[in-house]
Amino acid sequence: MMKVELQMGSAGIRVEGELADVERILAAYWKPPEAAARATNSMNGETDSLELPPGKVGPIRQSSAKRKRAPAPSKASQSAKLDADGIDAEQLANDIKMHDLYSEIRSKVLDVKGDWIHKCRAVALIAQKPITSGDVGRVMAVLRVKVSLPRLSEALSRNAGDFLTQGTSPVKYTMTTASEDAFKAWLMASSQSSSA
Repeated sequence: MMKVELQMGSAGIRVEGELADVERILAAYWKPPEAAARATNSMNGETDSLELPPGKVGPIRQSSAKRKRAPAPSKASQSAKLDADGIDAEQLANDIKMHDLYSEIRSKVLDVKGDWIHKCRAVALIAQKPITSGDVGRVMAVLRVKVSLPRLSEALSRNAGDFLTQGTSPVKYTMTTASEDAFKAWLMASSQSSSA
């Protein structure tokens, strides 16, 4: 995972993701106005040199100072939410909130510190397609639930018997019918016993 911030005059872009994704997004969306003007000038026979300010290009360094709040998501960052198979973390988080079992998911999974496997199962239940630990992490981030990506990965790996797996790097997990039924029964257990 890498973070890149580019600034040229009044134009700027900040991208976070894998190297290939960052390069793809920059190629598609990084067209600062000064570069367009320079291209026009060179077509007219004019030349000017355009230099980037020092320290404005490259990976963003973490500092102990409080980070500035990021501006509203741009088209580039929205497209970065989608992985190669189209997992949209924001949409999946909204689907979780709209699910019939959301109140149970919230109280028994999202509001519980740790319990990594149930967080993975909740995302897998709603996604209904293969997911990675990174997908779970992104969905939890949208839901504002603090998670540990290594712990999510470890939980999925330890409980691989409850999932169909495919691939090696990253491994994608799909809940088996039996584990999905057991998870739904576990979620509904407290609501059924309290209503009886």
